[in-house]
Amino acid sequence: MTTLLSVLAALVIGAGGAVQSAMLGALGRERTPVGAAWVSVWATVGGLALLLAIRSLRNGDAPAPPLRRPELLGVLALACFSVLIVAMRGLPWHYAVTGMFGLTFIIGAGVIVPKIGVAFWVGGTLTGTLIAGVLLDHLGAFGTTATPAGPARLIGIGLLVAGLGMIRR
Repeated sequence: MTTLLSVLAALVIGAGGAVQSAMLGALGRERTPVGAAWVSVWATVGGLALLLAIRSLRNGDAPAPPLRRPELLGVLALACFSVLIVAMRGLPWHYAVTGMFGLTFIIGAGVIVPKIGVAFWVGGTLTGTLIAGVLLDHLGAFGTTATPAGPARLIGIGLLVAGLGMIRR
């Protein structure tokens, strides 16, 4: 059961990677590719600082001293989110979450890889990414050119799912 839940989590996290890619592509068209990375990184670092501040208040995981102080982590999170707000001027608000997808991937790897192994984690995230990517392309999400989810793409997804079943430990 733990393995099934871990693989499902990997699939969902991988799907988030596809959404992040589509959003970064739209941001890159709106600004520049480097501007898209700028927005994403501030969201990632701010989200991580906020998470660590909360965890350190609860005596959970926290970075090594001197950053094992929730007030410093809170200030870092506030500073990151302030820069993010400035970087987001003129953009739709939902682009601010692009970095959270990357943060979810990083934390997910730390939690899930020890349970299911690297190959199954990578296979699960890649399968989730491809499934969501095909769907996003089919819908023309975030301004991409719509590409129908035809038989070849659906067979490719099926083969990936089959391959995922073959590499589990």
